[in-house]
Amino acid sequence: MSSLKKLVNAAAALTLFFTGVGQAAADQAYPERPIRWIVPYSPGGGTDFTARYLSTQMKDFLQGQSFVVENRAGGATVIGMQTTARAPADGYTIAIATDTLIANPYLLKSVPYEVSDFEPVGTLLVSPLVLLAKPDAPVNTLEEAFAWIKDSKQPLTYGSWGIGSTAHLAGEDLSDRLGAEMIHVPYQGAAASVVAMLGGELDLLLTSANVALPHIIDGKLKALGVTTKEPIAQLPGVPALASVLPDYEMVAWIGVVGPKGMPKSAVDKLSAAFAEQLSNPEVIKTFLDRGEVISFRTPEEFSTLLEQDSVRLKDIIEKRKILLDN
Repeated sequence: MSSLKKLVNAAAALTLFFTGVGQAAADQAYPERPIRWIVPYSPGGGTDFTARYLSTQMKDFLQGQSFVVENRAGGATVIGMQTTARAPADGYTIAIATDTLIANPYLLKSVPYEVSDFEPVGTLLVSPLVLLAKPDAPVNTLEEAFAWIKDSKQPLTYGSWGIGSTAHLAGEDLSDRLGAEMIHVPYQGAAASVVAMLGGELDLLLTSANVALPHIIDGKLKALGVTTKEPIAQLPGVPALASVLPDYEMVAWIGVVGPKGMPKSAVDKLSAAFAEQLSNPEVIKTFLDRGEVISFRTPEEFSTLLEQDSVRLKDIIEKRKILLDN
């Protein structure tokens, strides 16, 4: 081998070495500046609370760096998620994601991104739904409620916080499984649907347990069942719908994603930071008191969830012919 070729090979080896050293140093230094955390909802809601509350807890886990929460509401979360998908995949932009991420491609005629445009970081919470009736409804058990739905001479009405929402899909799936039709009545938000239920406008309501909990405790609403596979601690004695309808489950999950192609080191560091924070007893209690359940999944587990839920929600949406912009 000529001297010149030896010099070229040595230079190439040194370049690779220092590139690797530089990358390792950059990985270890991450994050070196605040991280932008996009919330595709308006300020003040439950999802916004999740991001803002956790952002105040995370500095110790991310080398003293903070999250800058940015609300980008609109378009059924499309605006915020599109902003995230188009952001640099450098680990400094993430978004809070809900199951609308995977439902929207089937609910909307056109969505400017694919689910594959996002890098899963991890799930944070699940929000169980609860099936509710007024205290004077002619049912007291889940079995009686299902018989009421199936045997009613006129289709019963049920409310949700909007067309295409988790609660809406839960109601349509329930109708399909029971072989009975219910009339869906959408409202502008969970709070509005609860007000309608309290005012006697609905036969039944499906909504997040955290929204309904105060009204259940004070006896203004009757909890018939929860949509998790098992009962939840916040509603002792209230059965899971799956106890009568095997394998029934419909929960609103909340997770974190970034633009596709984020450095694995950034994904892993963020994921580990969220996992550690979500094991904090104070954090667990805060969310339990709000009717939500900590449910952390690793990036790999979150990716599997996205795939499975995409199939499941697509089936419900197409079978029940649900569209947001028809």
